[in-house]
Amino acid sequence: DLSRLHLDMTAVRFTGGYTGSALVAKGWAADRTIARQVKTMQVSTRAGVTVYYRGHPGGSNEAPCFADTLERIRELAPPGVVCVIDSGFGHLSKLCAADAKGLRFVVPLRADTGWAGWFAVDVPDGLPALERLNHCPQRERRLPEDQRTVFKGVLRQRDIADDDTGATHQLRIAYIWSSEEAASVADARERALSTAEAALARIRNGLGGRHYKTKKQVDDRVAKIIGHRIAELITVTTGIDAHGKPTIAWHRNPQAITSASTLDGLYALATNLPDPPGRDLTALDVLDTYKDQWIVEQRHRDLKQTLHVRPIFLHNDDRIHALIAIIGIALLVYGLIEADLRAALGPDTPLPGILPEH
Repeated sequence: DLSRLHLDMTAVRFTGGYTGSALVAKGWAADRTIARQVKTMQVSTRAGVTVYYRGHPGGSNEAPCFADTLERIRELAPPGVVCVIDSGFGHLSKLCAADAKGLRFVVPLRADTGWAGWFAVDVPDGLPALERLNHCPQRERRLPEDQRTVFKGVLRQRDIADDDTGATHQLRIAYIWSSEEAASVADARERALSTAEAALARIRNGLGGRHYKTKKQVDDRVAKIIGHRIAELITVTTGIDAHGKPTIAWHRNPQAITSASTLDGLYALATNLPDPPGRDLTALDVLDTYKDQWIVEQRHRDLKQTLHVRPIFLHNDDRIHALIAIIGIALLVYGLIEADLRAALGPDTPLPGILPEH
C-alpha cells in the first residue's frame, strides 16, 4: 500500500580515510557529534515495509535530499500519495515546490518559518482556545488515562507566498500542543539555565586567578557560556573593583522566562491534504498521520541493531552504494515478513514490537 509513505534520514558512521569519496564526509549526526558518515534516506509504507533506500553524502543538507526523494516518489508512486516527513523539510519554499508538483504531505514547520507569529493571529485566545484531541500514543495505551500525554490542537488555513515563483499556495496548519512536549521544553530550559549558572559560579570562584585576571578574559568566557537560546533569560554583569580585580554577577529574568514559556509544547504541522469524503479535515487527522512517523524510525533501529550488519572495509563509492542497496533489500524483506505476520495474527492479537502496532 503506497498511499502513504514515511520519509526519514539517518547517518551511518564510517572509519578510515576515504580520500576523494563523494559519499563519505564529515557531518552532523543525530547525537550532535561530527564524524565521517554517509547519510541514508529511507522511505517506508504505513505497514513498515521499506520501499526506497538510498545513500547521500555525509555532509549534505537534509532538505535537498528530501526534495530529490520526493521527485522520485512522484515518478514511481501512484497519484495522491501522502508523504510524511520530519522538520528537515519544513521550509516554506520546499513545501510550496512540493505542493506545486501535486505531492501531498504532512510536515512539521521549522521555527524560522515564523509560524509562532501566525498562531498569535490565527488563534487570538492562545493555548486555552485549543480543543482536546482524542489521540493516544501507542506506548501509552496501557497507562491509566490520567497518566497519558494530553494533546490539544486546531486546524487553520493559510495562504503561503512562494518567494521563488511568486505563486500563492493554500496550506492548512495544524497547531498541536502536547503536555509531554511542554514538560520537556521547560525541563530543557531549566537545565540550560542551571548549567550556565554553575559555569558562571566557577568563573566567580576563579576571579583573579591565572584564567580570569582581566575583565576581557571573563567576558570572553561568559560569551561562550551564554548561548543565544538563553541570552534573554539571564543577565550577566561584569566589571572591575577598586583593586583592579574583575567582578561578575548575574540574575535570571523572570518576565523573559515567562514570555519564553508561553508556547511551550506547541508545534505546527503543515499539510495540503484534502478533506476526507463526507467531512472536513481536522487537526486530529493531521496529528494521527504525522504520529505514524515512528514506523520509519523503527526501521532505522532495525538497520543499526536487528540486522547486525558486521563491520566491513569498502574500497570505493560503488561498493558503498552496493552495500546500501543490499541493506535496503534486507529491510524490505524484513518488513514484508513482519507485515505478513501482523496480517496473519489479525487486528485483535497484540504482539508488541511487530509493526504496525495500531
